[in-house]
Amino acid sequence: AEHLSHRAGCMRLIRTEEAERTKKFDVVMLVRADVSVYMPFKPYCMYSWKVPRRYKDWMFMVPGFIADDIFTKLHADFYECRRPLHLGVMTEDYSSPHHARTEEDLSLPVLVTHADSPNMISKICADNFKNTGALPHDPTHAELCGAITLENDPNHPVS
Repeated sequence: AEHLSHRAGCMRLIRTEEAERTKKFDVVMLVRADVSVYMPFKPYCMYSWKVPRRYKDWMFMVPGFIADDIFTKLHADFYECRRPLHLGVMTEDYSSPHHARTEEDLSLPVLVTHADSPNMISKICADNFKNTGALPHDPTHAELCGAITLENDPNHPVS
């Protein structure tokens, strides 16, 4: 249930910032630390903020007024024993009722940047990465994938 604690912790930081600024955020975006954003997002006005959206469990874009309900309710339910996590149930399945309140948006330009093996990364890239607007002579997802995942070492900047 570690991700429940991380999300609740992020929401505490967000609410503290809002209290200090005396202004609420319109949108809360939570992105896993192992995710790469490989293209800019569409302009703010091109999204409807009536429905929360997500890309798998990698990234969430949620209207600020319901972010607590989506990100902290499961944490409280779990740690206050209101909803048990049964033996053998994965935490992703535990949080699926809250995923049901979000709409999956596979157009979001995000990609998990690590995996257990290069073959796993190839599969993730083939299924999830798009070189949007590419012409036939532009690099393919297979050619670009390594550069933004396993081969991308943040400790060694490209020269």
